[in-house]
Amino acid sequence: MKVQRPTGMTHRSGKGRMPGLIILKATQTLMPDGWYVTSPGARAMSRNILVVNGHPDPRPERFCAALCDAYEAGARAKGCATRRLDVGSLHLSLLTAGDDAEPWDGIEQAYRLMRAADRLAIVYPLWLDGPPAELSQLFDIVAKLQSHLTPDPVLAAKSARIVVTTALPSFLYRGKDTVVRLNGIAGDPTFIGAVDTISAGQRTRWLEQVRSFGEAMN
Repeated sequence: MKVQRPTGMTHRSGKGRMPGLIILKATQTLMPDGWYVTSPGARAMSRNILVVNGHPDPRPERFCAALCDAYEAGARAKGCATRRLDVGSLHLSLLTAGDDAEPWDGIEQAYRLMRAADRLAIVYPLWLDGPPAELSQLFDIVAKLQSHLTPDPVLAAKSARIVVTTALPSFLYRGKDTVVRLNGIAGDPTFIGAVDTISAGQRTRWLEQVRSFGEAMN
């Protein structure tokens, strides 16, 4: 299924490449919207990766944004096509005030991106022992949309790398089912604990680790 290019989203080329220049395998076609399509019968590979920044504040100085950047950089270094979805830019809180057109436009874009992605990478802070409300709301809405628009689950077949930042030490949260409370998503998250007090060196090591996740498409 061809996916409409969302307004304001551009293809991110690897370092040192001409913008938009991508080397394809014989079994792949690059669609005009920037996503790969693998030819029927070819071995499935994770080539289209959607990176979701679940922090309600999408500013680039946030550590969650930096972690998303690191994952994207690693995935692009291995030839993957990536897209970024910043939940904080969707203004989902406006939905509670009325049927505002702006958040619905963003939700439609998010639905299309999730449907087209081979893999998701989701980064978010742990608030009240769970994901931020806007992130949970987005996945709930996407699940409802897919139940009305297609008989095939949008997210059920997607693999997901989940990275969760926490204010307290990470061992307190390991094994808690409530931490990953996103509709259609299951997995064991990677915790980055005591995120407000870790050193600059520790932050750098975590960014390198998350970049390696992207490189491994893991």
